[in-house]
Amino acid sequence: MTPILSAGRVALLLSVLAGFGLQSCFTGIESTPRIGESELRRQHVTVTAEQEFLSDIRSDRPSLWMPGKKYYVTDSKINLIFTSASTGTDSLEGEVITFCRFNRIPAVDNNNAAEAVFTHGNDTLFWRPGIDADSLASRRRLDIPFTIDLDLIDSVRSRMAGNTYYITTPLWYDPTSMQPTGGLRHIAVEITDVRPGTAAMPFNVVFRPQAPYGSDKECSVLMTVGDDRLATRNFHRLFTFDNPRRRYPAITDDVWNLIIHSKVREGMSRDECRLALGAPDQIIHGSGTLATSERWSYPDGVYLIFEDGYLVRFRQ
Repeated sequence: MTPILSAGRVALLLSVLAGFGLQSCFTGIESTPRIGESELRRQHVTVTAEQEFLSDIRSDRPSLWMPGKKYYVTDSKINLIFTSASTGTDSLEGEVITFCRFNRIPAVDNNNAAEAVFTHGNDTLFWRPGIDADSLASRRRLDIPFTIDLDLIDSVRSRMAGNTYYITTPLWYDPTSMQPTGGLRHIAVEITDVRPGTAAMPFNVVFRPQAPYGSDKECSVLMTVGDDRLATRNFHRLFTFDNPRRRYPAITDDVWNLIIHSKVREGMSRDECRLALGAPDQIIHGSGTLATSERWSYPDGVYLIFEDGYLVRFRQ
């Protein structure tokens, strides 16, 4: 006869088998390579419409440069890279130079060095970028120091001028003097022009604030395009297509007015403070007997202290 197990023995056997099953699952998980948080973020990246906008605008390959291509000069230091056909060249800062052609110059290594030829008024300017002339056909880009490609300015202007966006940065400038003027966040602005900016921020995007914050006075922000390490201030960091107010219907009008003016007050939530001041440079987490706390630090000594997600103290 087959022995009949008692209820106690059956329970013991099931617990042993379950233990082996749990141990097997645990071992399998531990042997799987761990995926870090940064890797998870990369796997779940969502490209926004703002990030895609202007992403196709980039400089032409040097092999495609045509005579007449123009560059705006941002710094008088450009005189250091040019040799001139004239006896003396005045400062070129703020001037426009025109590309003519590439020359092939014999070099000591028996290769042909590339030389770019430009004109400015009646003067002829020569620049040797230190590359082999035969490599021009395969180069993706060739940047002329201290200049802005005016074809790129025209391309961005054709996409942006006349459109209305919502600006997310208060770092506004006078479009002519480039002096900071201060500004508002999350309001509608109409783009009126795109002009040459600086070597680091090539696009001077000129706009007028719209009602109820509108005026005839033009302001501007500086912008980059592209995907290289220098493109730190692209369109998506400055503008949104949609009114951000609609995404936060729970925020009261008086708090939203503070956010627009980059101000905070006690009792605001973390999301509201982030909208008002942007992301902090540093977050320090803490906990006490009654509440969890966070300290957000910004440049110039600005800080916010939260308890259980709400602002309790700050310096602005």
